[in-house]
Amino acid sequence: MNELVGQSQVTPVFDERLYQSWLEYIDVKEVTARTYESAIKNLVCWLKDEGITSPVRQDVLRYKKYLLEVRSASTARLYIVAIRLLFDFLAQEGLYPNIAKRIKGVKGDGSFKRDYLTSDQARQLLGSIKGNSEQDYRDTAIISLCITSGLRTIEVSRADVIDLQKSGDSYILRIQGKGRDDKSDFVLISAKTHQAILAYLNGRESGPLFISTSNNSRGQRLTTRSISRIVKNRLKEIDIDSPRHTAHSLRHSCATLNLLAGGTIQETQQILRHQSIATTTIYTQHLNMLSNLSSQRIEDFIFEQAR
Repeated sequence: MNELVGQSQVTPVFDERLYQSWLEYIDVKEVTARTYESAIKNLVCWLKDEGITSPVRQDVLRYKKYLLEVRSASTARLYIVAIRLLFDFLAQEGLYPNIAKRIKGVKGDGSFKRDYLTSDQARQLLGSIKGNSEQDYRDTAIISLCITSGLRTIEVSRADVIDLQKSGDSYILRIQGKGRDDKSDFVLISAKTHQAILAYLNGRESGPLFISTSNNSRGQRLTTRSISRIVKNRLKEIDIDSPRHTAHSLRHSCATLNLLAGGTIQETQQILRHQSIATTTIYTQHLNMLSNLSSQRIEDFIFEQAR
């Protein structure tokens, strides 16, 4: 198991032996243990990306907020349960304060908290970036990649130039997926997205795929926060300014537009890399609700009967 937590004055360590002791302590089924493992690995990655070596309660609350932005409510709920159990165990063992004590769980209604873009909005968003600056080329590549391949902001942030590879007649991008320690997952890159990435790279062959253009951090890897801000600002430029439209909306757009274009639920599950197809099914339920004409049908029936 990777590094996780420890005393504030020492290097934080959460080794495999400690992890196994924790699982024995909470006594859960194997399938639950795998879920909890993914939860803790995801927390590890987030702490590392945020540069946090000695997390405090406020960090757990921030992580909970982050989960609600990038995960379904059901997944976030399980992850928070795992984190509370973990820090309860660490506190009982005298290894770390219980900074997750009384952190409220996640309530969900089985719906998404982010809206997707329609095909017209997606086209408008990509078409609105018409400059020739490095920043414009980069933002076009990021948005195109997220909409067509369903990447999460953390996956965009972790991508390196070397991860863009040719496979047969197509191109793929190797990614470090949810709950993974390595780049064992990959997504297929569409032709126009590949062209947009090459135009942005302009011959650059190494380093992070997407880098900062600001004076203070120029050349450094974009953080998830920076990517979220980039997408939010580009959305505002086309008058889409709502709490329900965020960087994660691009991932929702990928799933929804694929289904609307005739893609199957299995294909959508694959491109989003959902472990359970039940998660993907929420998209079809949402589309079914949007296409439900019952209200109009009832209204028409009422007034037709009144004639």
